[in-house]
Amino acid sequence: MERVPVSEWKVGWEVSLILEALRECYPLAALDNLVSTYDKCYNLYKSMRKTITVDQANIALIRKQFSEQLISALADYGDMPTDLEALLLSKFEKVFTHFHNPRKDYGSNRLFQNDLKDALENDATYTAKPSLQGLLTATQLVMNSWEKDAFR
Repeated sequence: MERVPVSEWKVGWEVSLILEALRECYPLAALDNLVSTYDKCYNLYKSMRKTITVDQANIALIRKQFSEQLISALADYGDMPTDLEALLLSKFEKVFTHFHNPRKDYGSNRLFQNDLKDALENDATYTAKPSLQGLLTATQLVMNSWEKDAFR
């Protein structure tokens, strides 16, 4: 509606434009909404913190629940806002033991969170300037080490 302002939308707009405006106001999916990238990322974080589970016998599940969702969000939403990127990343770092996560005290969730925290602290580049790529890399390193330990 902002794109094509018309004082008399009932006569000045074509039906396709009216439908597009209605989709903006009443989206079927969150991606269609006029929501900021930060809000979309924050909503992803809120859904992740309630569902993510670490199972050493099924590392593919972590990849699906964490890494793939973040990569998909990057593709769908675009880059995180630079001024809020560090804040969002700090939230994503802690989804495994967030107090809304029903498995926060589950042994492997806590151990994975500790390993991820250590990996991020040992990454000088991430410590200096947090980035989604750095978080995904550290997560991948921890997942790989867990997979190796599972097969020993």
